[in-house]
Amino acid sequence: MAKKEGHNVNKRKKPSSKGGSSMELVHNTAKKQADLETVLRKMLPHVGSNLNALVLTQVMVVLKLENVIGEDISTDDSKQMIKVIKNSIMNDPDKRHQTLRLIQKLLK
Repeated sequence: MAKKEGHNVNKRKKPSSKGGSSMELVHNTAKKQADLETVLRKMLPHVGSNLNALVLTQVMVVLKLENVIGEDISTDDSKQMIKVIKNSIMNDPDKRHQTLRLIQKLLK
């Protein structure tokens, strides 16, 4: 299978084979959550109140913070990935409710 131009699927950091401790995992997860909340607190007030726009913003920020989307992935691939994730959230009542709760918390 040929590699698409502009793709770098290996961009994402791979877990260490040395096996980090569970405390490191908890710390990294907490740091990522704090980073996400900091960015969203700054961005969400400028997005408006449209649910699709709010969810799309959250999805894009998460993908960027996780280095899933970046300079080496095509715009079309980014749009497709974001669309799939956004639809997954919007079509699942539990995911939609969790997302709305987080957005509402951050907008306060």
